[in-house]
Amino acid sequence: MGKVQIKTEIIQAKVAARKLAPQLVSLCEWEDGTGINFAETLLTEMAKLLPRRQQPAAQPKQQLTYAHLANLPMPFGTHQGKNLADIPTDYLDWRCRNHEDFYKILKQFLNHPERPRD
Repeated sequence: MGKVQIKTEIIQAKVAARKLAPQLVSLCEWEDGTGINFAETLLTEMAKLLPRRQQPAAQPKQQLTYAHLANLPMPFGTHQGKNLADIPTDYLDWRCRNHEDFYKILKQFLNHPERPRD
C-alpha cells in the first residue's frame, strides 16, 4: 500500500479556523437581529475571494432520441403511467415550470426536433 501524504499545514489551518469560528459568529450577533444578514453577506463575499478548486471537465451528455423520450412514462400526477407523447403539451409545460427535477427530461422532449408540433 502506498504512503498517504498528510499536509499538516492544511490540517493546522482548519483546526485554527474551527477555534476562531465562535468568535467570528459572536461578532455577527446584533441585538436588533440583523446580524444574520451581515453574516450571510460576509460569507458570500469571502467565498468570492477564495481560490476555486479546478473542477473536472464535464462530459457531454448523449442526446436521447425522440422515440426514447416519447415513450418515457410520466412518473407522477394526473397522467401517471402515460407516455410523454400521449400527454397534452400544456400539462407538460406546467409540470416543467413546477417540478425542476423533471424539467430536464421534459425540456428535451418538448424541444426535440423530431417531435410533432401541436
